[in-house]
Amino acid sequence: MVLIVQEVKVTRNYQITIPKAIAEKIGLKVGDKVLISYEDNEIKIVPKKVNLLDMIKEIKPKLGREIKDVDKEIREILNNIVEKLE
Repeated sequence: MVLIVQEVKVTRNYQITIPKAIAEKIGLKVGDKVLISYEDNEIKIVPKKVNLLDMIKEIKPKLGREIKDVDKEIREILNNIVEKLE
């Protein structure tokens, strides 16, 4: 296990920037979501895993379109998921 410690500043909107070295180590990319938890005076930030239910909710409003269009959309989403897992 590699320990990386880097100081970051909390902005007036309570935002922080995840240092690039840490983001790369855990595979975060621009647009990814993270989960933040607090326990025993420690904050933990972990990448949000891909959720199939979220993916279906994203696709559901588009089901009125042609099946071939929906199929194309599903393939694009699945390709994005595969890229995140690599």
